[in-house]
Amino acid sequence: MINNKKEILAEKNELKSTAMKSLIINFLYNYFNVIVIFIIAIFLIAGFLYIIKPKYKSIKNNIAAVNEAQEMERNEMEKYYNKLIIYKRNYDSIDEAGKDKINTMLPQGGETEGVIAEMENLVVNRGMLLSNLSVKSDEASSKKISKNTQPNLVNKKPGNIGTINLEANIEGVDYRGMKMLLDTFENNLRILDINKINFLPASETTLLEMSTYYLISN
Repeated sequence: MINNKKEILAEKNELKSTAMKSLIINFLYNYFNVIVIFIIAIFLIAGFLYIIKPKYKSIKNNIAAVNEAQEMERNEMEKYYNKLIIYKRNYDSIDEAGKDKINTMLPQGGETEGVIAEMENLVVNRGMLLSNLSVKSDEASSKKISKNTQPNLVNKKPGNIGTINLEANIEGVDYRGMKMLLDTFENNLRILDINKINFLPASETTLLEMSTYYLISN
């Protein structure tokens, strides 16, 4: 009797298990496409959240940074352009005498003829002798020029303003004459920076190292 009850209970459990398996199989069979689509959707959403979205955000930030940099550059160029317009208007408003004065202070071109002639003229007018003049461009190429040597062109460097370095050996200079000569250089229209002075009172000689500048012609 007891064995019969166990067998009946086992059969019921087996029937329930079979019915559950059949129900699951039928569900999977009937909704297989829906389940597949659901799983694919989960993978797509996960891929978007963990892969695509961070990359999209990074690209978006990079584009924003590039746009900001371009905007800043555009603003700087606009400011520079406006300054050029103002400079041009101011220059156009200057009379010819004023323009000539500006060109004398900062002439165009790196020719040394005018520099040497002007230097000799300033020295001679003070009753002194320019015995030697060494002209050296800012590219460090130099040309030794004496009083009787025909001057040559000095090479120009790239940029807006070029530099011509001068080393002058001046004779017949006492202390008072040296001060007067320095005042003459200072009051000269052309920009002239004195970098070094070596005054030798015993021989009445002065060695000067100077720099003058010019606008590089396009």
